[in-house]
Amino acid sequence: MPFERVVTTNFDFLLEQGYARISKYCIPIISEEQLAVGDSQAGVRLLKLHGDLHHPNRLVVTEEDYDAFLTSFPLLATHLSSLLIDHTALFIGYSLDDPDFRQIWQVAKERLGALRRPAYVLQVGAAPHTVARYERRGVKVINLPKTSTRSYGEILEIVFRELLEYWSSKVISLSTATEPESQAELTLPSSAQSRLAFFSVPTRYAAVYKSRIYPVAERYGFSPIMAADVVAPGDNIMAKVYALIERSAVVVADISSPNTMLEVGMVLSKEGMAKPIILIAEDQASIPFDIAKHLVIRKPQSMDDESPGFIKLIESAFAEAFSRISPALEDEPSRLVAKKEYRAAVIAAFSLLEYELRQFFESSSLEAFSARSSLIMLLQCH
Repeated sequence: MPFERVVTTNFDFLLEQGYARISKYCIPIISEEQLAVGDSQAGVRLLKLHGDLHHPNRLVVTEEDYDAFLTSFPLLATHLSSLLIDHTALFIGYSLDDPDFRQIWQVAKERLGALRRPAYVLQVGAAPHTVARYERRGVKVINLPKTSTRSYGEILEIVFRELLEYWSSKVISLSTATEPESQAELTLPSSAQSRLAFFSVPTRYAAVYKSRIYPVAERYGFSPIMAADVVAPGDNIMAKVYALIERSAVVVADISSPNTMLEVGMVLSKEGMAKPIILIAEDQASIPFDIAKHLVIRKPQSMDDESPGFIKLIESAFAEAFSRISPALEDEPSRLVAKKEYRAAVIAAFSLLEYELRQFFESSSLEAFSARSSLIMLLQCH
C-alpha cells in the first residue's frame, strides 16, 4: 500500500525488513531529535512510538513507561497529533483491549478534541458489541467477514490488493496531465493498453529529459509523463507514482537520486511485472537491484553534452519497447468496441492515427513537422 506515513508500537524490525524486500526506502523515526529532519528524504516515514530493540533506553514497555509516555516524549505526542489532524487514521492489528490502541487514541483525544478526524479499524469477524464499542469512541469498523477457508492474514492480503487497485484507479481518474496526449491516455480504462512512458528522473534533470528524451519517446509512439506533470499540492505523491507505474507501458528511470531509486524499487516490487524498464545510470555507478531482465544505459557525464551514442541507445530501447506493445495497440480499438468501451475505443483509435501520422511525416522530412507536434498540428500538416 502506498502509505507515506506509518506509525507502529512494535519493537521489532518486521516493517523495515518488509520494505527492504521490495526495495522501498523506509526512514525509521525513533527519537524526538529526528523530527527536526524535514520530509526532503524520499521514502516511507515510519514513526516507532515505543522505540525498538536497537534503542533499549527508548523502549516503552512497563506500565510505568506507558503512563509516563506523554510527559516523557511530548514532541512525539505532538507529532502524532499533527499527523491525525492532516491524515485519516487506519488501525490495523489493534483491538479495544490493546493498551497501545487506547494510548494512541487518548493522545488524539487530549490533544485534538473536536478537531480529531474520523478513524477506521480493520477487523475480521468482529461481534456487534465490539463494533458498537469502537464506534462510541469515534472509530468506524471495517468488519471483514470471517471464513473457515481463509486465515486472518489471507483475508487481509485480499483486502489490501483490492484497496490498492481501487486507490490507483481513483488517483488516476482525478489526475490532470499537462499534455493533452498524456491526459487522453490517463482516461483509458485500466484494462486498456496504454502508450504512457513514465519517466522517473531527478528534478535537476527534468528539463533536459523533456527537451532531449521526450521527443525520442514520442517518435517511437509513446506518450511521456513525469509525476510532476500530474501531482498537485496536497497529493499523496507515492500513490500517484505507483498508479502511473501501474498504467504505463514502459518505465524510464534515471537512478542517480534517492527519489528515483525509491520509484524503481516500487516498479521492481510489483509481482509479475513484465513491462520494459530502461535504467539510466551514471558511468561506473553501482546498481543495487537485480536488473538481469532490464536494459541499463550509461549516461554521459553531463546531460547537456551532445552524446549521439547515448541518444542512439535510447532510440533502440524505445523501438524495442514499442515493438512489444504494438500488436496490442493495433487490436485495442476493436477489443474496446467489443467490450462497449466506446469512449476508450475512440481514444485508442486516435492514438493509432497519431502514431501513423508521426511515422509518415518523420519519413517524409516535412519542414512543418516537429517531434513535439500535437495531433491537431499533425492533421494540419500538408
